[in-house]
Amino acid sequence: MFSSCKKENPGNGDTDLEQPEVPNNGNGNGNGNGDGNGNGNGEPWAGVNFTQADVDVLKLHKVYFGHKSVGGNIVTGIKRISDLNIRTAYNQPERNDESLRTTIQQLSGGPAFVEHDLGSDGLPFAKIASFERFMNDIIHDNVDVAFFKFCYMDIDARTDINALIAAYQAAMDRLHTHFPKVIIAHFTIPLYYRTASFDNNKREQFSNWLRETYKDKVFDIAAIESVDSKGNTAVSWDNVTIAMADEWTNDGGHLNEAGQNQIGGSLIAFLAQLF
Repeated sequence: MFSSCKKENPGNGDTDLEQPEVPNNGNGNGNGNGDGNGNGNGEPWAGVNFTQADVDVLKLHKVYFGHKSVGGNIVTGIKRISDLNIRTAYNQPERNDESLRTTIQQLSGGPAFVEHDLGSDGLPFAKIASFERFMNDIIHDNVDVAFFKFCYMDIDARTDINALIAAYQAAMDRLHTHFPKVIIAHFTIPLYYRTASFDNNKREQFSNWLRETYKDKVFDIAAIESVDSKGNTAVSWDNVTIAMADEWTNDGGHLNEAGQNQIGGSLIAFLAQLF
């Protein structure tokens, strides 16, 4: 299921880019109901602790998670540190819809956590369109919470952030209208190693918009990735923006075993507090 997100090199982007703030790595603060567009009331989730009680809560609900390679890392971590039963909808050539449809149909039998290989890395607009299509054509309101995550490869120094925001928000608004009972959750953009200053800057521009717009419906993977186990925040080589902490990765972008456990545990806690 993993795609091969390649390493990045330092960019030659515009140094006049808007500089994002380093997010607070505190815990989320509850179950804000939000407004009619699915916007939350509290703070984005950046806590890293989970309990068996959180796992037990998820066992009572139906969850859909669309992702690519880093998402696969997270799922590996969840499987390693918990007894949560995760079902996989495999991305087989010409059979992507069939696999997802079969897996979603199984949800009628009870709660489940479904993971699904969604889209291609480097094509963020296509990922948005795929998530919306899968929701409309297959998933519908058969889940309690649905979300997908971008890869760090989906945004770099060349990305038109305003266009991406417009496409994302329009799609999420439509989904909230069509499926008001489904909680749509959101991921900030995963980070890369400190050499990727200009690319991480663009990622944080989109992530900051997510934090401000969807608040406690946001899983702040970027904030968690940027802080190591000793509480030190990793920043880019020019001190412009946050970056992936060395402790959580072996190649600069994908999660190693420690990173998988860290992010996986945090995602369990985040999802549990949505209910």
